[in-house]
Amino acid sequence: MVGHALHSPSTRYTILEFMGEGSFGKVAKCRAHNSSKLVAVKILKKEYFQDVQDEVSVWCLQQNFNDEFLG
Repeated sequence: MVGHALHSPSTRYTILEFMGEGSFGKVAKCRAHNSSKLVAVKILKKEYFQDVQDEVSVWCLQQNFNDEFLG
């Protein structure tokens, strides 16, 4: 997959190399096309995608609660 492009809603990334692998997926060193910055991107395994989406939703709810009630 080195050399392939990854796409997000805001930019495109080119995979330069893989840095590591864990339980949820791989981490790739990438170059962001819109800024040419080097970034680390976690590429999730399909079976964990929904779990991670659920966790991010909880983080967002918690942040909204903190902003609204704790200022």
